[in-house]
Amino acid sequence: MNKPNFPDKYISIGKITKPHGLKGFCKFILFNDSSESLYDIDMLKIKKEELVEDLKVENLDLSSLLIKFFDINDRSSIEKYRDFEILVLKSDIKSNQDDLFLVDLVGCELYFDDDKVGFILDTLSYSGNDLLKVVDNKGKECLIPIRKELIKFFDIEGRKLVMYVIEGILDI
Repeated sequence: MNKPNFPDKYISIGKITKPHGLKGFCKFILFNDSSESLYDIDMLKIKKEELVEDLKVENLDLSSLLIKFFDINDRSSIEKYRDFEILVLKSDIKSNQDDLFLVDLVGCELYFDDDKVGFILDTLSYSGNDLLKVVDNKGKECLIPIRKELIKFFDIEGRKLVMYVIEGILDI
């Protein structure tokens, strides 16, 4: 396994959840609704913390969310990849030029209208919500929900995200 050196070229699109059966298949979840970009991919990068590995896809079933990699032929061999993120090149994702990826928000300053809230450290994706991990002006980390409807303005070059005020979110 290798150390990552590609933070901006790849995007996390899903996660391996558990082994399936005895022949090296595993279940996975997707973080996005659209997954057409997986159809044309032979190799996937998978990552957990600082560990990264390239695996060649042998079989992919998007309807049942099952994947099998070459040279992984039993349950115990795939078990070590539980909870690894599935990464693809941003350039492999079919999208509009105006599409915004959550990873693009990392490193931006966050504002609620004209008030600076803090600095975006990371993004987290769960089945129901996407969250921004933010360190506020007092050094306290907090999680703030992010949805398209909450974004007022985003300046990718200026590294600034302006959202509508979410009353009480910083008081939690």
